[in-house]
Amino acid sequence: MISAYRAVAVPQTVYRVSRGADPLKLPAWERLRAAERGRYDDPLDVFRALYASTSKSGALVETLADLRPRFDRMHELQAIGGERLGFEPFRDAIGRAAASMRERLQGRYLATIRVVDRGPLFVDLAAGASRGRLEYRARTTRLKTGQLTGRDRMLPRFAARDVFDEGYAGLIMPSAESSYAHTVAVFETGYRTGCFRARLEVISVVPALSSRTAVAAAIRALLGVAAISPLVVAELLEAAS
Repeated sequence: MISAYRAVAVPQTVYRVSRGADPLKLPAWERLRAAERGRYDDPLDVFRALYASTSKSGALVETLADLRPRFDRMHELQAIGGERLGFEPFRDAIGRAAASMRERLQGRYLATIRVVDRGPLFVDLAAGASRGRLEYRARTTRLKTGQLTGRDRMLPRFAARDVFDEGYAGLIMPSAESSYAHTVAVFETGYRTGCFRARLEVISVVPALSSRTAVAAAIRALLGVAAISPLVVAELLEAAS
């Protein structure tokens, strides 16, 4: 028997970093087609997807992914405390990270959004049943979750299209950038409608850089060191303010 997608209710509250003060405004098709396409964008260009995260810091990590450093000796970063912040190579690295953060977050907003329609309208694409269904539709075998979160976006975009065709409101998957958050993609109802298959309600919208606790958590995740000195995080935030 062919597996069916596993339908779930997503968390009631999700978070999104937006370019403008209206977090539910979808990007224009012209801009989408000129840029690298999102992981769960429709390959047939019929619907657009609104991307959100199950945590504030997860939403910021997605936006700040290019800030992730490529230090050759990460263990040195763990050992650096407040008294060594003057170590010039490290200070230079902080400066580059802060400049990248300003570029990504200046003029952007962090929105808290309520998913009003929470019934089993979304597909848990990582679930075994869902992967079994996708194996059948994509004519492949032994599909791993990592194949949907890796660099190649052809398969996840195919999956999004199939989930859309089955009538679901969207999908939820472990984030490709954050190990502690999930990405939620909410589908547009059709071409250029600007409406979604699930009812969404904006709870709050604040400048992204003002969310200092969430930004600090995102920085710690991006640096790959959970126990990084709070003084290091404080200097990054101060430089980015």
